[in-house]
Amino acid sequence: MTAGRGGAGHGAIAYRPDIDGLRAIAVAAVVLYHAALPGVPGGFVGVDIFFVISGFLIGGQIYREGIAGGFSYREFYARRARRILPAFLVLLAVCYLVGTFALTPLAFAGVFAVSNILFYLGGGYFAPDADRNPLLMTWSLGVEEQFYIIFPIILLLLLKQRMLSPLWGVIVLSLISFLGSLILMHVDPTAAFYLLPTRAWELGLGATLAILGVKQGRSVTISGRTGSVIALISLATLGLAITAYIPSIAFPGWYVLLPTIATVALLATSASAANRRLLGNPVMQFIGKVSYSWYLWH
Repeated sequence: MTAGRGGAGHGAIAYRPDIDGLRAIAVAAVVLYHAALPGVPGGFVGVDIFFVISGFLIGGQIYREGIAGGFSYREFYARRARRILPAFLVLLAVCYLVGTFALTPLAFAGVFAVSNILFYLGGGYFAPDADRNPLLMTWSLGVEEQFYIIFPIILLLLLKQRMLSPLWGVIVLSLISFLGSLILMHVDPTAAFYLLPTRAWELGLGATLAILGVKQGRSVTISGRTGSVIALISLATLGLAITAYIPSIAFPGWYVLLPTIATVALLATSASAANRRLLGNPVMQFIGKVSYSWYLWH
């Protein structure tokens, strides 16, 4: 998940309160799920909401800087480090301190950018003892950081060639990633859950929406009555994804389309009353702004 607002820095879009509202829904869903509270059996899909938001904000930022000829790997990763590392390193220090007395060395497998791989090798997210590792949540950070190592390279290559537009390139690669996820679910479900190749399409969805907005000169916005209806349906879909999941449903699989498509739709309905009054209200904004720290510490 992306730390902070995602609206600061060179090439970033203007701050949108409703995006912090989406972050609030995402982090609350994950926290309530890990607290084993009834009524949120699918709360883990909050991570999928975060993936789409990150793809939209940071993927779009990379594209804007790329077409302007101003993308810098050094500046990009420096910004990522400033957003992600301070809170993460504090958490890690506390875990090491406590772990000296209470945890096994395996509990520290959550090395920053490869924790998803290490957790894949060590067991599944839904394993009975998974929550005993205090760094379990870092698996999603690993997916994101690996994506942002590879995505700029791919996008800049797409910008240099003329056979396939960057927009269609990202769409095609996202489709391949999604189809690969469905196939791998039948072979190695744990790999489909944890590893970048089968999760990249979720960030790709957000990046696709952002790239489309840049190409048309303004953010994609579905307004009016149509936008309001889509926003309400999308919020209901997020609620359904969080509350209606049953263990017999393979995950990620097709089920992950519920939170991801709903999140994309809400990113595209910023002018709706639901976005402005519900997602954009001060309480939701506050929760969204602290969502990264809350996600780390919960």
